[in-house]
This record gives sequence, structure tokens and C-alpha cells, in this order.
Amino acid sequence: MRLFSLPSWSWLLLLVWLGPAQARDYEYLEFEIGYTGSFSSNKEIKVAKAVWSSKPAVVQEDSDLSLRISSEGYSKLESMFPFRLCHQSDYSPKQRRTLGFNTFIRAGRELESLKVRFDWPAMLLRREKAEAELHNNRSDPFDLMGGVVRTDIKWQRNSSKDKVSKLMLDRISMLQHLRKMRLNQGLVVNVPVTDGERELEYWASISEEDLPGIMGKSWPSYRINFETFDLHPKKDRPIHPPVDVWISRDNRRLPLRMAGNYPFGRIDARLVRIGQSRDHRLECMGWKGFAAK
Repeated sequence: MRLFSLPSWSWLLLLVWLGPAQARDYEYLEFEIGYTGSFSSNKEIKVAKAVWSSKPAVVQEDSDLSLRISSEGYSKLESMFPFRLCHQSDYSPKQRRTLGFNTFIRAGRELESLKVRFDWPAMLLRREKAEAELHNNRSDPFDLMGGVVRTDIKWQRNSSKDKVSKLMLDRISMLQHLRKMRLNQGLVVNVPVTDGERELEYWASISEEDLPGIMGKSWPSYRINFETFDLHPKKDRPIHPPVDVWISRDNRRLPLRMAGNYPFGRIDARLVRIGQSRDHRLECMGWKGFAAK
């Protein structure tokens, strides 16, 4: 299984002019993901919901941030290939590094979990990885993880560690890092990133443009074009194509849109709701979706 080579659609944020009490709140940014390609007769269909949660970009303290994606409620994808992704990262803006992250993915019947922690004084990455496949005893092969008679999930687990060559971010803390930077037209930022198995280098090229059609209005925005390079390439580990992310060109730095072309079609995620929450307790392992208790 190579679930972690799937594109990690990820990005989002909230208000900077919040008062001291509100600044402790977490952003809750909701996106709707569209797909265009051969599976949709080259017409866009809505396939999933995504939620980003983090401290506002103005906050400089260490904090966790998360991205969750689910196809529940989107029958065209859920009926064929139910998808869940939960990624939680511990990010230190002052140290400009990721302290660790957890990822859980369900893609159809396949499950994969990855837990990564960094020992930065020793420049070590420690990983715990687990893989499994869902099996059930009823006619609906796409029923979710609960409420049915199901055989026990048999996880295959392994632990390992690697030396890392430099301080690194994971993919979602990379976006949070860029939100905090002073951006301008023509700037190119080189960001070292790891997905837990590879050392990657992202080149983020900044341009300025107006972005229409987000929550009913046009937004002055920074368009960030990401190109990815594998520092230790292997033939069986493809790097995803360039991706564009738009964030608002104001002191809030709201992630507004993400779009990219992949071999299976085009993915386009757009911001549809801005909220906040003080309840940020999240357990990614076994995450069943937004409706799960």
C-alpha cells in the first residue's frame, strides 16, 4: 500500500484582529472539494468536505493544527471509494520546525496510520507505521467502521528511525509557516518538508491576484505555486504535480482555495465557511468521519 503518496489536500485559517480571549480560540475553516476528470465525464462534482483547525496565524506559540477530509455525505465518492484523512501536527513557529505529526488514512478498504516524532538534538526521525485492510460480513462492502458485524482489524505494525539532514516541517505546518511570513510578488521560498518517509523540498513561488467566487465575493490574494522535489528519489515514489494555494492578502491570511491536476483528474478545494472553536481534542487513529461520535 502507498496511501501516504496520495495528495494531501490541505490548507486554511482565521482572524488576526481578535481580542486576547478570542485569540486562544482555534480556527475552524470548512472547505468543499470538487473533482473533474474521466470518472465524472469531465464535469465537476463535489466529492468531499475538508476542515482545517489551528491557532490564528498571528499566534506565535507552539500549538497543534489539523486537517480532516471525508467523503461522507458525498454519495458519488462514498459509494465507490470511501475516503477519510486525518492529519494532526505539533508545530513550533519560533523554532520553525515540526515537533511531530500523526496521519490516518482510509482509502476504500485500506487503512494506514503513521506516527512521527522528531529528536532534533540527535537529528533523528522516529516513525511508527501500521497498515490493515477492512473486511466485513454483510452485503454492503462500503459500510463504515461500526454498527456492523465485522471481523477484527488485523494491523501490521513496524517501527523505524532515520537520520534527517536538516530541520523540517510537515505539509500542513508548511502552510501555517508561510501564513506567518511577509509575502510579496515574485518571492520564492524554499521549504524543507517530510511526509515521514521522504525528505522533500518545496519551492513556493508567490504572486498577487484577485480571486473571485469564494463565499460570494472576490478576495485580494497571494497565489502560492508549490513545486515538489524528492531529495532522495526512487522510481516507486512519485511526487505529486504542482499545486496552487491561495491565501487572503490581508492580516488574516485566510486559506481560500487549493487546486491541482493529478493523473486521475483535477482537485479543487474552496473555502465555504469560517468559524472558530475552543474544543480541539482530536484523535486521528481510526477516525471515522465528522458525523462519528
